[in-house]
Amino acid sequence: MGLGSPISDRAQSVDSSGLPTPYRFQASPVFHPAKWYPLAQQRLLLQLSSTYYHVYKNADIDLDTTLIHAARYLGLCRLTVINEAFEREIPEGSVPWFDGRDPAFAVRALAAAKGLEHLRLLTLLGLYYAFQPDPWKNYKDSAAFYLGAASLESQSPDQGGWHRQILCFLGKLYIMGDQPQRGVSYFDECIAACRANGDKATEAKALAWRGLYMRYAAANTNDRIDILQRAREIYRETGNLEGEVNTLTNIGYLLVSALQLPKAREVFLQALQLEDSAGFAYTHYTTDDIAMVDVFEGRYGEPLSYGLQSVKTAEALKDSLPLASLYSRMADLYGLLDDKMADHRKWSLKSVDRMIIDKDEAYLYVVLANAFNWPMDSGQPTAGLARIREVAKLYPPYSVSGLLHYHRALAECFEALQQYDSVEMHARESARLEKQISRQRGTINTAFSGYWLANIYLRKKEYAKARRYFQRFVTSGNTNSFLNAERDAELSMARIDSATGDYHSGMRHLQNYIQLQDSNLKIQGRRMVEDIAVKYETEKKENEIRLRDQRISLLQQADELRQTRLRSAELTRNMTIVGIVLLFVILILLYGRYSIKNRANKQFNEQNLALQRLVTEKDWLVKEIHHRVKNNLQIVMSLLNSQSAYLTDERALSAIRESQNRVQAISLLHQKLYQSENLSVIDMPSYVKEVTEYLAENLNARHRIDFEVNVAPVALDVSQAVPLGLIVNEAVTNAIKYAFPDENKGHIRVSMETAGDGRMLVTILDNGIGLPEGYDGLHSPSLGMSLMKGLSKQLDGEFSLVNHEGLTIQVSFNPVKIDYNGKEGTDRR
Repeated sequence: MGLGSPISDRAQSVDSSGLPTPYRFQASPVFHPAKWYPLAQQRLLLQLSSTYYHVYKNADIDLDTTLIHAARYLGLCRLTVINEAFEREIPEGSVPWFDGRDPAFAVRALAAAKGLEHLRLLTLLGLYYAFQPDPWKNYKDSAAFYLGAASLESQSPDQGGWHRQILCFLGKLYIMGDQPQRGVSYFDECIAACRANGDKATEAKALAWRGLYMRYAAANTNDRIDILQRAREIYRETGNLEGEVNTLTNIGYLLVSALQLPKAREVFLQALQLEDSAGFAYTHYTTDDIAMVDVFEGRYGEPLSYGLQSVKTAEALKDSLPLASLYSRMADLYGLLDDKMADHRKWSLKSVDRMIIDKDEAYLYVVLANAFNWPMDSGQPTAGLARIREVAKLYPPYSVSGLLHYHRALAECFEALQQYDSVEMHARESARLEKQISRQRGTINTAFSGYWLANIYLRKKEYAKARRYFQRFVTSGNTNSFLNAERDAELSMARIDSATGDYHSGMRHLQNYIQLQDSNLKIQGRRMVEDIAVKYETEKKENEIRLRDQRISLLQQADELRQTRLRSAELTRNMTIVGIVLLFVILILLYGRYSIKNRANKQFNEQNLALQRLVTEKDWLVKEIHHRVKNNLQIVMSLLNSQSAYLTDERALSAIRESQNRVQAISLLHQKLYQSENLSVIDMPSYVKEVTEYLAENLNARHRIDFEVNVAPVALDVSQAVPLGLIVNEAVTNAIKYAFPDENKGHIRVSMETAGDGRMLVTILDNGIGLPEGYDGLHSPSLGMSLMKGLSKQLDGEFSLVNHEGLTIQVSFNPVKIDYNGKEGTDRR
């Protein structure tokens, strides 16, 4: 049996003209991830979404579970809420194991931690367990152990801030459990310590938590509101807009539970205005709270705009957490309008679809019940019954709230089908569940099943039972939103009294019925007045806007003309000034560049001259060094020559002469160096030729030996020319001395050429008698052979002997790449 449209005799707020004054909504926000917002707004978003979800779930899910759900949904860290007024000590992004649900990591770290880090880990472990789902039931021992240890460790004077926060955490743990007085004591101790130390931020937090986490009881609602009001005053005093918004929201929820709906609406409006002033984008939670109160009050007109704005904002911000509830609210708002039943059912089923996506069983059946809690056209009750059973098969109701609304939905459909036995069965089960919920959360919306039962007993003519249930319904305090049902209940009781002969009571109920009927007519008239007023105000505003736009347009045209003239004059003046300035700047720049270029050229020329002088001086110094070395070598040769005059041993004289030849080879090289323009490069053709001629002359071999020197035009680095000259000296000396015994005539050929692989090949060849048979020249211990092999290694070359028709000595090596500035480069051939 549908209870009809929720209605009320309360009108909208009005201004001095008697017309409604709707809230001016802000433009739709632009989507950004939640973590992009400032930390204070992230905290507020988590607080609003988690408490909203808790209320939306009819408190079936505790606040700690909804906080976990909201944090995961929004991609935020729960510590953002927990560490309020304690952000520096416990930054929200510094504890990955907390949201990662890995307390074992912290336990391992605790064993090695000391000092402040030990206290920090104790506190975090306590918080981890204190903010788990239903912490008192599942984790109270672990939470109490770690927080208790942290409390003892934080009692030193230098840890006062830690101690106050830990007292607040302990208060939250115990006030939610079976020891609420102990929780109150912890909160009182925390608040006293905060006041003694001027810690207003923690004091506001402690008051807000005490008011929020205290277990629900109708008797303590006003106390909780007073406590939250004290927290709100401190937040306002300290300029914490986000804290004030959150506290106002929680006050609003408590006022709703106490059926103080006008005050609740006023509080939610204050919160919304503060959100706007703080630039908070996620206003849809608060606008939906206002729409919720409007539904309970049966307000008409403006509330629909709050519902639409809530949906618009949530969808713009991609916040799907509250979407199912927002769609359901739209259904309720359309349910207030007699001609919008199709829209009501459309939004209800849209909400059901969203809940199926979210796997939201608890509220799913509330919306299903609402979808069919209205007069249904032919065929709709059967379709509705099939839909309810289909959903129940997918998501069987398991919570008290889910079961209650599941039975309500079935009762609605069975009543439309006139299957009253089934209606009675489901109504009785609904009544039982209503009592259970009433004990937990108060009495709002918990008398509907009794209304069904009263009508069933009336049909059965069980008048005593029917009167009892009707009387319970009209005195339940839940009829403000359903005056049609209250009116019908009064008429039914008048009929019962008439049937039982109690005419005095029947007259009283009939008078009540007439008063409610008049009230309904007044409300309908007021709705018409409100509708006309809204339309009038809208038309008036539109006319004002059009006139204002016309005036603005004319003023803008005049202003644009004036601005155009001013801009033209200013442009001419500015262009002239700019031209002069640019010309002046260009002249300055040109002169500056000219001066800089002159200075740079002068400095460059001076540096070049200085460098040339230095290079010339260096070349002369090096030449002088080579000249002195050559002279010193000549002195050595003279000394060796003088020494030979005193020797009679032929072998000693031979050794002296060989040493003279070697020194002469080196001396010739130094002579070449100081005579050359390049002081690090030796011209090999002339050098080899001079060494060979010197040996032929010194060893008196010209008359019997023909010398052939064939050296490619190659220049070598002095580091290679010296060992190569000594090798040529040794090879030619050996050939002159040993290749042509008995003054035989012969031929010695010295060549130096480039091989195909880029290596240099030096060959000293004679047509003499060669080496004795069986003589291994490569392994000979003689000084000459040892020198040539050693000098070949110094060249990183290969030394070889060929004993055929004379003796051929070859050395191949890679020439050092040089340039003619004295630096390594490519060799010139």
